[in-house]
Amino acid sequence: VEDERPYAGFLYASFSLHRKNVRMLDTLELTLGIIGPSSKAEEVQKSVHDLLDIDSPAGWNNQLGDEPGIALTWQRNWRAATGGGGTGWGWDMIPYFGLTAGNIATFANAGLGMRFGYNVPLDFGTSLIRPAGALSIPTNTTDPRLNENRDFGLVWFVRAEGRAVAYNIFLDGNTFKDSHSVDKEPLVADLSAGISIIYKAVKLTYAQVYRTEEYEQQDSGHTFGSIALSITY
Repeated sequence: VEDERPYAGFLYASFSLHRKNVRMLDTLELTLGIIGPSSKAEEVQKSVHDLLDIDSPAGWNNQLGDEPGIALTWQRNWRAATGGGGTGWGWDMIPYFGLTAGNIATFANAGLGMRFGYNVPLDFGTSLIRPAGALSIPTNTTDPRLNENRDFGLVWFVRAEGRAVAYNIFLDGNTFKDSHSVDKEPLVADLSAGISIIYKAVKLTYAQVYRTEEYEQQDSGHTFGSIALSITY
């Protein structure tokens, strides 16, 4: 469809190196994968639609072509303000910024998260599935998930993030061959709110996200949900 983003699949693995203390987390992440028919996204989506008895998606004949994908990401998060120290009722404020470069996407991002709750974990929040998203790493052994005397926590959070996007293969199309593309918006924002439930070493998080328009032909932003499960050991 001329005014719709291209159909595309992406099969990938990411490898991350983290450096952290109780106040700061630096992440360097390398993502490698394959974009296009070899990702087998068409087969996966059609199989799920068949399983759920939903009409089969009809746009895969025009998907992006095969292309290796690579991206290198650096991000810094820090717990700039805190209250409660992981025991009882508490809160924290977590700003962050980062850079991603590669033929998958090239952008700069910055954001701010705020949390409030009971036995707030001593980590850097919970991210969507995205580069440098491993934020649930405890900063030290006083984290409630590592303390037998505090085996339950409940946390509410809000987050805002902005991105300045120079390139996005899923909007700009294939790098080395002709393909369908749309005119991307250079500035994109995410606004999210959600809740985390912590029991012993397990943290389950749900977030509701509003994302502004990513390309010029898009009529409006869109809303989606995200579920994340992390286990500390």
